[in-house]
Amino acid sequence: MRRLLGFSLLTGALCVAGCGKKQATETSTARPATSADHLADGKALTNALSDWKTRWEREAVPPSCDELVKAVEDRKLCTDTAAALAALKERVQTDAAGPEVLRAASALSLAGSHAEKRLRFLAMEYLGTQGASASAPGSASGASPATSGAPSPASRAFARIAASATPGNAASAQSLLRSLSALRDAGAANPGAVGRDNPYQGLVRGYSKLSVQALRFIGVYVEKAPLPLRTAAVGELERLNADHEPWHQLAQVARQGALLEQTPALKTRLAKLDPLGGAARRALPRKPSSQ
Repeated sequence: MRRLLGFSLLTGALCVAGCGKKQATETSTARPATSADHLADGKALTNALSDWKTRWEREAVPPSCDELVKAVEDRKLCTDTAAALAALKERVQTDAAGPEVLRAASALSLAGSHAEKRLRFLAMEYLGTQGASASAPGSASGASPATSGAPSPASRAFARIAASATPGNAASAQSLLRSLSALRDAGAANPGAVGRDNPYQGLVRGYSKLSVQALRFIGVYVEKAPLPLRTAAVGELERLNADHEPWHQLAQVARQGALLEQTPALKTRLAKLDPLGGAARRALPRKPSSQ
């Protein structure tokens, strides 16, 4: 009896030791848990910012609007953009990895966009009046209607739309854009139909460039920053999207971010900023099949 009891105790001890060793072996061979954020070390952002710091340092002050723009409130759009650029350049040099730089970039993008839209409207308005007056009797060129030629249908349509368009009205802006394309095509076919180059072109390009560049700068954080800063960058895009009419450049930034993002919640938020993007729709988490 004693022998049987001792054998049972020995068998139990061996089982406990063996089971424990097997469990430890299984634990040690299990795949280690992966980090929730593949960009947590911040190296990707640091590498990208080294180039962007140089870009912003070399960025020139946007052209002044004082010569062409008469209304005080319109000139303020230009000066606000210049001030936003100066604030961003200072922030980039002092703390490019903090959330404040995102707010500064957001402010520049929005200010530049507002200035660009108003300047584009003024440019279109100018082209409309030029198209309507290029063939009028007693024009600055001194040419008669017979020698200068009647305005093209595109020019006449543009003049009517420019006279009735309202700044900030999306439908009017779209009509102006369509008419501008028609007038540009007509001018290419008949250069004499337009009196002279549009003096607003340089201003429109300058402020548009700043606005888009600031958006792309936010996109760097969306793609390469650690999760907390990446989340803040997505929040800035959402705020800009809410304060702006449909914005193609912002949708592009969100689309690229959605394709690279590995966090489901952020991927979904980015995809919502690009509702028409097929790539962003594919980035959304799939619903489980009902079968």
